[in-house]
Amino acid sequence: IPYPSPADFFWLVGYLPMGYGLYARIREIPIKPDQTQKVVLWITSVVTVLITTIFILVPIIQANDTSNFLESALNVIYPLVDLVLLIIVFRLAFVYTSGDYGFGWNLMVAGFILHSLSNLAFSYANLYDLYYPDLRVNFISGVATDAPYNLSYLVWFLSLYFLRLILSRQKPLDVIVQPTLVPNTSLL
Repeated sequence: IPYPSPADFFWLVGYLPMGYGLYARIREIPIKPDQTQKVVLWITSVVTVLITTIFILVPIIQANDTSNFLESALNVIYPLVDLVLLIIVFRLAFVYTSGDYGFGWNLMVAGFILHSLSNLAFSYANLYDLYYPDLRVNFISGVATDAPYNLSYLVWFLSLYFLRLILSRQKPLDVIVQPTLVPNTSLL
């Protein structure tokens, strides 16, 4: 499989609507995390950023191949974008805590967490040539990378199905009384 390829352009462009949609969802929800949730969110975010920076980004930058700028840039951009999405998704995890929508959105959040962690594990494994070395499955290839990646899509589909069931149960508002029109008048 060629790397980089034109498919990478579409992968990167696909992150834009995902990130914007998740961020817009956070902004429109009136529920804000309480003080304890904010502390946990900050600690989780800082630890995630530190681990990603120390174990993935710094080694990628140190192993930078100056002869192939595009490949080097993509090797840094992918983990950065996954890290940003993961931080946004952590925030969503503290917004939906209960109820029917909460369960559906928690499944969605779990799918995004699995997907981001899988991509970050792939970046790490690819950097150290641990992803299918000698075309053999190992713990990092099978359990840390491929299994969460595939499970993320399953969890997303389940969450979308569950949220669709909830939305189909919603009844539209019935208008009880229609206002009577007054003849020969204007609203203005």
